[in-house]
Amino acid sequence: MQVALWFLSLFGISAAVALLLGSHQGSVTVFVSPYRVDLSINLVLLGLVLGFVVIYFAIQAIKGLFAMPARARLWRLEQKEKAAELALLDAIIQMLSGRFLRAIKSAQKVCDLAQEMATQKSQSTQEKLLHTQLEMLAQLIIAESAYALNDSQTQEESLNQLLDASRSKSSLLQDIEYAARLGAARWSLSRRKLIEATQWLDSLPMGVQRRTLALRLRLKIDRLSGHHLPALETTRLLAKHGAFVSSTAQSLSRSLAIMALDDCRDASQLLSTWKILENAEKEINDVVVHAASRLLQLEGDPKIAMSWVQSVFQSWILQPQSWSSIQVEKLVTTMEKAFVQMEPQVEWLHCVEKASLANPRNIELQYLSGLLCLKHGLWGKAQQLLELCVNHLPPFDFKRQAWIKLAQLAEQRDDTGQALILWRNAAIPMRQSKNNI
Repeated sequence: MQVALWFLSLFGISAAVALLLGSHQGSVTVFVSPYRVDLSINLVLLGLVLGFVVIYFAIQAIKGLFAMPARARLWRLEQKEKAAELALLDAIIQMLSGRFLRAIKSAQKVCDLAQEMATQKSQSTQEKLLHTQLEMLAQLIIAESAYALNDSQTQEESLNQLLDASRSKSSLLQDIEYAARLGAARWSLSRRKLIEATQWLDSLPMGVQRRTLALRLRLKIDRLSGHHLPALETTRLLAKHGAFVSSTAQSLSRSLAIMALDDCRDASQLLSTWKILENAEKEINDVVVHAASRLLQLEGDPKIAMSWVQSVFQSWILQPQSWSSIQVEKLVTTMEKAFVQMEPQVEWLHCVEKASLANPRNIELQYLSGLLCLKHGLWGKAQQLLELCVNHLPPFDFKRQAWIKLAQLAEQRDDTGQALILWRNAAIPMRQSKNNI
């Protein structure tokens, strides 16, 4: 249908031209002495049109003839660009496959071609940017391959050349520069040059520093440097970015929080560190118990320590099966130290006694209840509870302390013989522990 319409249009145009030219009866007379030439007006018009067409195509042919050197240069430039792109692709493949020497050779070819293309004139800004980008990518591949080959000299030279070439404000070149700086930080970190790695990361803009790759590097640097609070903050950012699964993030936060608490040198510093921790970290049982234990070691307020431990203690009472023996031992030891340092608290006496009655098979609760009864002067009840649980307590610390408390009670009753037996029983776990060592 479309072809038929074209033919109809062509026939209509032909008919209109024939009618237009056929109605012209005029003529054009050209006098060339001594001759006279009479020409039809239609023939003159046709000659003018043909002459215009011939002149136009002649001019275009002349322009094409003079443009041939420029087109030849453009063709050669395109061929070099294709060769550089193929060499760059080969360098990437060789580097990823572990053939680092071949990768360096291909990347060096890219650099040579890029420098040749840069010397050519009449290039647009976009073409110059493309050539610089190819050269920078090749230099980055050379530096990465040299790092894998432990060639520090080649690595540094390529990195310096890359940074020198990235003076443009183009976003593409800046991204390559950021990649090089991140790579340099990673290389310094692998060689345990922590200060140098930190300097490379600090040279990046703030937005780049908050990327996941940069945060991972920052976390490794902080952990190796012993900066546990900054490492904890970095872990929080990584967890928000989804860089860790929830269990890994919680485990890492727990270990870093405990290390940060260990870094404290006095009670006031520990309280400040505790305020810095987030609520989710303050709800981790191991962190809470360790913070309370550390506060008691630094001679802090035992009431504050027990206020931290209270929620953990309730969690242990409600779900004892979720606690390991090591966690229970640390919790009970911390509470025992706090009870010794603080004044008698009736609230804790009632709380522990109620919990021990609700869980009569929990030996550690019976032990704590006996200690609190002893603290409040309830000698008979304390002796009864300690005698019931002493043979079932875990060996060494708890059992030794129970025998010691019973021996002290026997001495208060002036029962010297019983006290000697109890003191001897307290020494047995100590001798066993030495033998195991």
